[in-house]
Amino acid sequence: MARWNPFKTKRATGEQLYAAGRFEQARAAFAAAIAENQQRLQSRPDDLELNAAIARDLHNLGLCLGGLRRFGEAAKVLAGAATIFESIEQHDDPVRRTLWQSLRAGTVQSLAGALGDAGDLSQALVASRQAVDLRRGLPTVEDTEMARTLRMFAHVRAEAGVELDEAMSAANDAQTRLMNAISRSPDMATVEEIYTTELVMARVLARQGKTAEAQRVEALARSRHLDALPAMMRNQQRPPGQ
Repeated sequence: MARWNPFKTKRATGEQLYAAGRFEQARAAFAAAIAENQQRLQSRPDDLELNAAIARDLHNLGLCLGGLRRFGEAAKVLAGAATIFESIEQHDDPVRRTLWQSLRAGTVQSLAGALGDAGDLSQALVASRQAVDLRRGLPTVEDTEMARTLRMFAHVRAEAGVELDEAMSAANDAQTRLMNAISRSPDMATVEEIYTTELVMARVLARQGKTAEAQRVEALARSRHLDALPAMMRNQQRPPGQ
């Protein structure tokens, strides 16, 4: 029996294809969208929304290239997206600048990961610090978003074997923010974020020479010790009698 293809009867978006792990097809979809918008941009060069759409699709294209393990190309594309967001930040209404700064922070965070995967750890260190600084410069930041940025900061330093105390502080901050997030909205997605952060913490500890503690933290994460937490917290939050 032929396998059902959910994309056969309608055109899938790049986001859908990426989520399904179909990175090459997603890459092609984002590249086509970028080319189309760049054509429009020739007659509307000052259109900030159009520039922003290109930057978003460049970010997504970079993620697809990362999924295809084309890390050097991914880093170049992500750097281009970050540059566009920075330009929009400087020219748009001040009220909306926080939106563009938030998007740039996420893009620079992705850039740090791509640079690290490409083996350019010195530039990954710079980018990961810039991402944290951009997040901290925002008036408000969701705990989960800040936690991901802090975790990337810690991860890059663990891989490079430098600034390890600062890396552990960032990882601990990320974990605290994730626990805050799950207390407000208990879900398995946040639990998975916590496990990923614990594995980064274990890597930092190992780099610090704290082998036994690193093994303990890694084993804890791999045991999935928090799988029951969301259901337990939802039950506790339920009004009596329900």
